[in-house]
Amino acid sequence: MPSRGMEMRGRPGPLASAPLGLSMSHARLKNLVIVATAAVLLALGVLVARLLWRGELMSVTAAEGVVTRAADVAQSLLNRHLLQVEGQITSLGELMGQDFLDVGDADRTSRALREMTAHSFTYRNLLLADTGGMVWASAVETRRGRPLAIPAAQLQAELKPDAASILGPVPHPQTGELMLVMVRRIPSGAGRPDVLAAAEIPTALITSALAPMVNPSALRIRLERADGLVLAAGPGQEELEGRRLPAPARMLAREASVVRSPNRQGGGDVFATARAIFYPGLFAVAVLPEQVALAEWFHIRQRVLGGGALIAALVLAFSAALLIALSARQRAAWEREAASRRLVDAVESLPDGFVLWDAEDRLVVCNSRYRALMGVEEGLLVPGYRYEELVRGWLARGLYRVRQPAPLEVQVATALESHRTADGYFERELADGRWLRVAKQRVAEGGTVVILCEITAARQTMAALAEARDTADRATAAKSRLLAHVSHELRTPLSSLLRLAERLGGETSLPVAQRRQAVLVGATARHLLALANEVLDIAAMEAHSLTLNLAPAPPAAIFEDALAMVQPLAEAKEVRLSFKAEGLPARIKADATRLRQMVLNLLANAVKFTPPGSTVRLDATVHSSPALLRFEVADQGPGVPESERDRLFTDFTRLAPSEAEGTGLGLSITARLAALMGGRIGCADARGGTGACFWVELPLVLAGEDRAEREPEAAPFDAGRPLRLLAVDDVPANLSVLRALLATTGFELETVTEGVAALEAAAVAAREGRPFDVVLMDVMMPGLDGIETTRRLRAMPGPAGRVPVVALTASAFPEDVAACRAAGMVAHLSKPVERGQLLRVLASLVSGRPAGGKPAGDAASEELGALRPLFLAELRKRLDQLEAAGTQKGALLEALHAIAGTVGHLGEPELVARARGVLKALQDEEPGAPEMARMLLAELRRAVRGFMAVEAAA
Repeated sequence: MPSRGMEMRGRPGPLASAPLGLSMSHARLKNLVIVATAAVLLALGVLVARLLWRGELMSVTAAEGVVTRAADVAQSLLNRHLLQVEGQITSLGELMGQDFLDVGDADRTSRALREMTAHSFTYRNLLLADTGGMVWASAVETRRGRPLAIPAAQLQAELKPDAASILGPVPHPQTGELMLVMVRRIPSGAGRPDVLAAAEIPTALITSALAPMVNPSALRIRLERADGLVLAAGPGQEELEGRRLPAPARMLAREASVVRSPNRQGGGDVFATARAIFYPGLFAVAVLPEQVALAEWFHIRQRVLGGGALIAALVLAFSAALLIALSARQRAAWEREAASRRLVDAVESLPDGFVLWDAEDRLVVCNSRYRALMGVEEGLLVPGYRYEELVRGWLARGLYRVRQPAPLEVQVATALESHRTADGYFERELADGRWLRVAKQRVAEGGTVVILCEITAARQTMAALAEARDTADRATAAKSRLLAHVSHELRTPLSSLLRLAERLGGETSLPVAQRRQAVLVGATARHLLALANEVLDIAAMEAHSLTLNLAPAPPAAIFEDALAMVQPLAEAKEVRLSFKAEGLPARIKADATRLRQMVLNLLANAVKFTPPGSTVRLDATVHSSPALLRFEVADQGPGVPESERDRLFTDFTRLAPSEAEGTGLGLSITARLAALMGGRIGCADARGGTGACFWVELPLVLAGEDRAEREPEAAPFDAGRPLRLLAVDDVPANLSVLRALLATTGFELETVTEGVAALEAAAVAAREGRPFDVVLMDVMMPGLDGIETTRRLRAMPGPAGRVPVVALTASAFPEDVAACRAAGMVAHLSKPVERGQLLRVLASLVSGRPAGGKPAGDAASEELGALRPLFLAELRKRLDQLEAAGTQKGALLEALHAIAGTVGHLGEPELVARARGVLKALQDEEPGAPEMARMLLAELRRAVRGFMAVEAAA
C-alpha cells in the first residue's frame, strides 16, 4: 500500500519502463498477425483455384460425355433408318427378277409398291424410274409419268453404280415438305435397260426418330454432308435443313473427339462432335451450347468464389480486429501511464483539500491544500498514516471547536465512527473561526474520499446577503403600505371630483359650455385615476397578489366595449377604428375587466402613435388546436425596430421621445396580465410593412349559460316599501356624492361618518323594525375601520347581523378585496364608483326592483337627457360620414359601427338593431349590403329631423 501511495505522489514506478517493452511486444504481435493473415489468404487462394480447376474439368468432361453419347446414338439411329430404306429398294430388284414386278405392267407394279409402302414407317413413297429419271411406277399414283424430284444432271452426277445414293433435301412436288431421296440402280436382265429404284424419305420422319434422344433440350443433332450441307435435323432446328454451315462436318470427324469451339450458327461456344454413318460423306453431328452444358458449374463457381471471398473477408476482418485491439491495448497502456501522471497533478492542483483513505483508514494520497487546511506538516502525512493518529493530533492541538467537552478517547471514538459511517455534505467550524465544507463519500472498495473547501468568505457573504434581503423585504413592505395609503388618499378626492363633474355635466340648468367643461374635468379625473390604477396594478403584480376573477363573459362585447372607450381618443386624432371578429364563441370563462384592460391598453397605444387619417385595426380569432383566443391590434404608425421589441414590455419604457402621453406602463401591464392568464404577447410588423402589430394569445375556455355563475343570489326584499340604505364614510364629501348619485332613485339613505355610529344605527333600525337593506361601507376609517365594523355587524343578533354589506372604498388591492370578503362583505366597489355599477350591485342584492321613487332606468335617462344635443350632433356627423363613404366597405363599416353606439344613447333600440343588421351584412359581404346602407341613411336622417323637432319643442 505505501508503494502505491508513493507512486501517486509522483515517484517513478514499474509503469515508467513498461511502455518500451509493451511497444516491442505489440510490434511483434502485429507482424505475426500480418504474416499469419497472408499465409491463410494464400492457402485459401490456392484451395479455391484448385477447386475451380477440378470443378471445371469435371463439368467439361461431363459435357463431352453427353455430346459423345448423343453422337453415337444418332449415328446408330441414322444407320438403322437409312439401311432399312435401302433394304426396301434393294428388294425391288429381286422382285423384278422373280417377275413380281413387271416393267411392262406399270399398274400391277404400282399396286405392289403401294402394298410395300403401306407397311413402312421409314419412307413415304417407293418409285421405279428409267435411267433418265422418269417415273413409270409409284406407290403414290400422282407421281407416275413425272420425273424424280432430283434434277437429272444432279441425279446422273451423284448416282453410284453399285450402291445407294442419298440426294436432297428437296421439296416434295405436291406437298412442298422437304425430303431426302435414296436412289439405287437395279439391272433388269434379259437385255432390258436398267431401272432406278427410289424411296422418298421426309426429313420430318428423321426428326421424329431423333426426338427421344434430345436431352437436355438444348442438345442439337443433325445429319450433315461432308461439305456442311444439313440434310436433316433434330427437333428445334428444322430451319437448318437445306442450309450449308460454315465448318464442314468432316473436320469434326477427323478429330475423332469432342471439339470446344465457336458455334457455327453464332451465339457463343459449343461442345460439338461428328460420327460418320454407313453412307460415305454423311455424318451424324451432336452440338451442345457451353452455356447450357456448364450452367450448373457456373453456379457452383459463383458460390465457390463467393464463399472464398467471404472467408477472405472474415480473415481480413479478424486480422484487422486483432490489429485494432493491439493498437488500442498499446494506446491504453500509454494512456494509463499518462492518466496516472495527470491524476497526481490534478489532485495536487485542486483548490480544495483532497484526501483518500483506504478500507483500513490508512492514507493513500492527499494534496498540499489538505495539509494546509488541517495545519499538518508535509512530512507527517505519508502513505500508510492512520486516520486515528491524525484525529488524535487534531484534538490534542484543539483544531476543531468542540461544543460539548468530553474525554479525549470519547472524542476520538466519536470522530472515527463519524468518519466510517457518515456520507454527504456538512459544515464544520475550526477553533480559529474558519469554516470548512466537508464532502465525504465511501468508495466501492471500502475506502473514503474527503474533500475540504474553505467557505469562510462565503459564510460572511451569505450573512451580508441575508441582512440585505431582510432590509429589502422591510422596504417592500413599507412601499406596499405606502401605495395602499396613497391609493386611498388619491381615490377619495378623485371620487368626489369625478362625481361632482358628472353631476354638473347632467345639470340641464347650466349652459352647454359649462356642462362641457364639467365633462372635461371628469375626463381629466378619469385619466388621473387610470394612471393611479396602472401604478397600483404594477405594484400588485410585483407582489404576486394580483388574482383573476374568472366568470362567464361575452368576448365580442368585451372587444366592442374597449373600442367604444377608445373611440373619443381616436376621433380627437382623426383615426379610424376597424374591428373584425371570426368564430368568437358566445361566452368564455375569463376575467372580463382584465381582458378589456388588455385590449384597451393596446388600442390606446396604437391610437397614440398612429398619424391622423390612418386606421387602427382590431382582429379577434379563435384557434381550435390548441384552443386559443388571439387578438391583434395593428396601427399605421412608425413601427417598432426588431431590436427594441423586447424592451417594450418592461416597466416605464418608452422607446423614443413622443408627444403622446403615458407612463410607459400600459404594455408592461398587458404583458404581465397575459402571463398571469397563461398566454403570451408579441410584436411584429403590420401587414404592408407600415406600422406595428401587437398580438396576444390566451388559452380559450368556453363557458355555459349557467345563471348561477352570472347573477348573485338575491336577498329577500319587500317591494312594498322604499329601499333603506346605510352609508358609512369618514369623508363627508363622499357621502354627498352618494346622495347625488341616489337622489332620483327614491331610496332612503342614512349616512354616518364612523364605525361605532354605524353599529348603533343598525341596532336602532333593527329594534324599531326598520332594518337596513344594504350597508355601503368604507374600509379605511379612523378608529373602528370598515373591516372590524363589518365583523361586529355580522356578530349582531337578528336582522342587523344579516344585512348585506358592500365595500365602497378606494382600497383596490386584491388583498384588500380578499380581506373584505373574509370580514363578511358580499361585494366590493372601488372609488370612484359609477352610478350604473352601483345600481346594478344594489339590484343584484335586492332582486333588482327598487320600491318607491323613480325607476333606475328613468334616472339614467334623465342624466343622459342633458347630453342629447351632443349625441344628435355626433349622429349628424356620422351620417355625413356614411353618405360620403359611398360603396367603400371599410368606410361604411367604420361609420355604421359609430352610428350604432350613438343611436343607442338616444334610446332607439329598433334603429340600433337596424344599424347592426346592416353592419353584419357588410361584414358578410352580402351583395345588397351597400343598398341597405343607403336605405338606413335615409331612415336615420328622418329620425334626426324628428329628434331635432322634439328638442326645439322642449
